[in-house]
Amino acid sequence: LVTTPKATRTTRESFAAALGEGLADQHGVLPLRPESLRRLDRIDALLVDPRVLCSDMLRVVRVRGADDDELAEAWGRAQQLLDQKGLRTGWHRVAGLSARGSRSAVEALIGLAHDPLASAVLAEARRASLDLVSVDTDDLGELRPAFDQLRPPEHGSVDDALVAALADLQRSGHTVAVMSSGAAQSLSSADIGLGVMPNSDGDAPPFTADLLLSDLAGAWRVLHALPAARSASQRGVEIS
Repeated sequence: LVTTPKATRTTRESFAAALGEGLADQHGVLPLRPESLRRLDRIDALLVDPRVLCSDMLRVVRVRGADDDELAEAWGRAQQLLDQKGLRTGWHRVAGLSARGSRSAVEALIGLAHDPLASAVLAEARRASLDLVSVDTDDLGELRPAFDQLRPPEHGSVDDALVAALADLQRSGHTVAVMSSGAAQSLSSADIGLGVMPNSDGDAPPFTADLLLSDLAGAWRVLHALPAARSASQRGVEIS
């Protein structure tokens, strides 16, 4: 009896070993700290860096200053801005539409387009019964309703807001996973850091994360495994 492996430990170890091998072989996930896979069953909150949900493509987020009867034309002209070389994110004046009376110029907000898998990742986190938290920036756009809580940027810094949100969640008793491409402090302080490789080749990989993911598909796979991790731990308790 003394030398028999305890089921509560064995089931978690077996699950983590099988999951780690499958993630690495089939989905390009590099476990920088394999012990993090043993904590998957306890994760109950996901803190998302809004920048990780975006691709390197540009899109028109919204238009301001246009009357209702010219809104369609304003959107059409705003789309033409995307053909300009060297276009940056932010507000840009829409040519061909002049201000009326005291009205300001018609402007379009250009932002980064969402990754095609962004909605699927958030939906999978919801299916895993996680509390979803992020920082309220223009990058979220129509993804805002998917989150339970949106934190304002701390002094205009997304990184500082992520650190503050993580500390609040952990103080309230949550076991938190952080998903980001570059928030080094949040990734290193999280219970599990999901580091997604950045879109730009010039940016350094998030080596402070526990799991290094090639893209959001890897993040989806990890989130998809959370219910199974809980089931494995519960099965170990039942066997014991």
